[in-house]
Amino acid sequence: MSVQDKIVLVTGASQGIGKATAEAFLAAG
Repeated sequence: MSVQDKIVLVTGASQGIGKATAEAFLAAG
């Protein structure tokens, strides 16, 4: 899934799966 030039909003990103999702999007750029 390409998120280049898009805005991604992850709620509950302080712990658990939300944090892992936010970190994955951050790593993907």
